[in-house]
Amino acid sequence: MNNDNPFLQYSDMLENRQRVRAVLLDFFPNEKVKANVLVIAYDSGIALAIRNSKVLDNTFALRFIKVLTSDYAINNQMANWAVQYWMEMY
Repeated sequence: MNNDNPFLQYSDMLENRQRVRAVLLDFFPNEKVKANVLVIAYDSGIALAIRNSKVLDNTFALRFIKVLTSDYAINNQMANWAVQYWMEMY
């Protein structure tokens, strides 16, 4: 089991927002900003989009990066990191 991947360690974490937040705060105990950005990405629908997508490509990533930067004022570097994290881990 990959201990660095919360999606493998807690397969039920996507059942609700509170569970997502709790697990991510456990994985990033000293990096609350990262956990918060990942939860915002979850709130934006990235988990559902990944689940329903047949292809995870640059177009997919750019769509969510744009949402995070324009709707939530998250800087581009952090938005890119969050989207890549979701795409790689989930």
